[in-house]
Amino acid sequence: MRGGCGRVLGAWLADMSSRWWIGGLAVAVVAGVASWRSLQRPLSEEQLLGRLPVAGRVLVGIDVAALRSSGWLASLAGPQSLQEADYQRFVAETGFDYRRDLDTVVLSHSPLETSYLVTGRFEWKKLRAYAVQQGGRCAGEVCQVSSSTPGRTISFARLNARTLALASSMEAGAARTLLAPPAKLRTLEYPRAPVWFVIPAERLRDEKLLPTGTRMFATALGNPERLTLALRPQGEGFLATLSARYSSLENAAQTLIELNAATKLLQRLLRLEHKEPNPRDLTGVLTKGEFRVEGNQLTASWPIERVFFENLFGGSN
Repeated sequence: MRGGCGRVLGAWLADMSSRWWIGGLAVAVVAGVASWRSLQRPLSEEQLLGRLPVAGRVLVGIDVAALRSSGWLASLAGPQSLQEADYQRFVAETGFDYRRDLDTVVLSHSPLETSYLVTGRFEWKKLRAYAVQQGGRCAGEVCQVSSSTPGRTISFARLNARTLALASSMEAGAARTLLAPPAKLRTLEYPRAPVWFVIPAERLRDEKLLPTGTRMFATALGNPERLTLALRPQGEGFLATLSARYSSLENAAQTLIELNAATKLLQRLLRLEHKEPNPRDLTGVLTKGEFRVEGNQLTASWPIERVFFENLFGGSN
C-alpha cells in the first residue's frame, strides 16, 4: 500500500513538475514575443520627447511618413537625380534613404548641441560599418564620427529596432544619454501637426536661429510664456499657425497691435521699392498674416504656397 502511494505521489509530483516546466516555458515564450514586439514597435511621439532635453531648447517634430503618404515629401525633395553624390553614396552603402525609410523625427536644439530621435527602417550593421569607414569608431552600442562643425562630434546609437538616437555635440558619445529610460514621461504641449516647433521665448532673440526677414516679427512677439508653431497642409500649400500665450490679456493685445504694425510696415516697404510680395520667399508669406486674440492667447496664421518650399529646398520638378 505504501509502495502504491509512493508511486502515485511520485507520478503526481513528476506530472506537476512537468506542468510547471511547460508553464514556465510558455511564460518565457510569451514574454520573449512581447519583448521582441516592443523592440520592433516604434515609440510614440510622447515617449520620444520624454527622452530629449527640453529646458531652454527649441523642439521640433516632423511626421515624415505623413508627408510621404500625402505626396509632399517627393514634391519637396525633388527628383533623385538631383541628390548630391555624397548622399547617393551614403544610401548605397547603408541601405537607408529618408524618402523611403524615415518615418518620424523629433529633435531638441540648443546653440551647443542638437539631439535627435528618429524612427524608421534601419540596417544597423551597415550604419556601423559606414561610421567606421568614415574614420569614426563604434564602442558597444554607440558609434561616433567627426562633424563638419569644428569641435562637434556626431554620435548615434540604436534605441530599439525601429528607433535611432543621434546627437551633434561637443561631448563625444552624447547619444548615449538618450538611451536611458526617462525618469518620467513628460506630458508636453505641442501641436498635433506634420511639422511643429516649440520655441522658448528667450530663443526669439537668437539671430542665428531666425531666418533673415523675420526678426522684426520676432521682436513684435514680445515675451510670451509659451510659443508653438505648426505647419499643416491646406489646399495646394501649407498653413503656418503660431500660438503664443502671455501673462495677461493686455500683453496679448499689445502683441496683436505690434504684429499688425510689422505686417503693414513690410507691405509699405515693398510698395516703396515698387515690388510685389513674392510667394517664393518670405515676403509672400509675412505680408499675408492674420492675427487674433482670445483671452491671453494670441494666434497668428500665414498661408504658404507650394513654390515657397520648392524654392527653399530646391525640390521643384
